[in-house]
Amino acid sequence: MRKIAEILSEELVCFTLGPNSTISSDCNPNSSVIEAVQIEGHTDLDGSVPENFVLSTQRATSTYDVMVRHRPVLERFLNANYLINDEVEAPGPGPQVLSVSGYGETRPVAFGGDAQSKRANRRIDVRFIMTTPKNVEEVEKLKQAVRRALEQQEGAQ
Repeated sequence: MRKIAEILSEELVCFTLGPNSTISSDCNPNSSVIEAVQIEGHTDLDGSVPENFVLSTQRATSTYDVMVRHRPVLERFLNANYLINDEVEAPGPGPQVLSVSGYGETRPVAFGGDAQSKRANRRIDVRFIMTTPKNVEEVEKLKQAVRRALEQQEGAQ
């Protein structure tokens, strides 16, 4: 997970907005923006449903802790929702990109009660969710936010 944390800390700068962003047309030519990077915990079928939800959430939270201890900057990457959503109070820090979820036994990748299937289902997934504007106005707001980020980066160079 430390290696993934290193890679994320290097790459998220190109796909997030906010003070830690170095978004540029060189590293992100399509101006794509990440809404969330979810660290997802999963379990096998052993144990009760409530226990498995707790265990999977603990698994995801432990992974998050390892990653942000290794690369604290990961907690400072923000998603763009606060820039395109008028209902969110601004200014101030926006929502973090990095988050955790526990799915218990509800999303198996292997089916069966054998040891190999159980091992495959006791896992962590890292899911990338891209920002999807709801309407044309939000598309324009996101474009403006990306343009401002690009201008700030070009002005700083």
